[in-house]
Amino acid sequence: MNNRKLAILGLLAVVIVVLAVAVDKVTHRGPQGSGTGGYLIEGMDPAKIARIEISGGESDVVLVRGNGGFVVETKGGYPAKTSEVNNLLTRSMDIALAEKITSDEKNYADLGVSEEEASTIVKFITEDGSLLTGIVIGEAVEGGEGKYVRLLNGEDVFVSLGSPWINKNAIGYVEQTLVSAEKDNIESVAVNAGDESYRIVRKDNNEIGLSTVPEGKEVKEDELDKVFNAATSIRFDDVLREVEGVSFNDKFVVRMEDSTVYRFDIGRKDDAVYGKVTAEFTDTEPVTMTKGVQVDEEELKQKEAKLVARDKAQAFAAKNEDWIFEIPSYKADNMTKPLSDLLEDKAVEEESGDEADQPAEAEAAA
Repeated sequence: MNNRKLAILGLLAVVIVVLAVAVDKVTHRGPQGSGTGGYLIEGMDPAKIARIEISGGESDVVLVRGNGGFVVETKGGYPAKTSEVNNLLTRSMDIALAEKITSDEKNYADLGVSEEEASTIVKFITEDGSLLTGIVIGEAVEGGEGKYVRLLNGEDVFVSLGSPWINKNAIGYVEQTLVSAEKDNIESVAVNAGDESYRIVRKDNNEIGLSTVPEGKEVKEDELDKVFNAATSIRFDDVLREVEGVSFNDKFVVRMEDSTVYRFDIGRKDDAVYGKVTAEFTDTEPVTMTKGVQVDEEELKQKEAKLVARDKAQAFAAKNEDWIFEIPSYKADNMTKPLSDLLEDKAVEEESGDEADQPAEAEAAA
């Protein structure tokens, strides 16, 4: 079985666990609208959900189930973060009811539970396109707690216990962190910015420094740290399939101690900074286990760690290498800092007073 199939099976296992948790929550509920622990959604089977549509924000959010879990259709099909999909299901299914207010459609608009006036609408849709169920969240109760809520395919309007909140931002359903690493686990950082290139490496004393310092120059340690520390946490603000008119000429390469290498190609357009990224596991020596040969625990841990790092790098590349990420400008500035910003002229050491007086004293003695 190849790595791609293993990755897909792993993702499916995660989704199955998430859905199992959600199904378990459904089976432990009170009656709808009882006011004593009833819930707005009763008996929904999350396994039947093929599509989720969320409206009420600046733009609609659409999540679609794929072979390896949900993807964010409104972000070009970028993989959704499983925990955020789980949160959406949980928050929707945990809307508890305090009391019934009305079933008269004429009151919907005033309460904010008509489709036109609602602050939030969530639709759970089956594979054949039919509505499994949906929720409508309206106005907050004036002078009290809770909000007006109803089922999209129901007539009764209730006041909720507490104030239900649904994330209506598409980017909030993806994992926005690309790289997160401890500084001590980074072996080197290489930068190619414009016509300048340099490497920051870990020295024998575990301190970091430029691999080569030009003669007559010394390093600005604060600026050096900004570049190196940029590799510890790299996040994005948006993800896109393509951006026209961007040349990805700058490079930022992070080499980890476990032989993983992250490569960023960075370009700018107007006030935005965009990046492409991939990962590679550079230790090509195969991991072998000889039958009948005893392996000590430490060696076994090292081999296991190598396999984990290799699989992680391959999964990262498969997920991200066909995408373009909008990177915060402050982060990109540190990732593309020119070498000249890291250097300054070496201070000229002044001669001490005693040394300066020696030639004059010698001349007088002569």
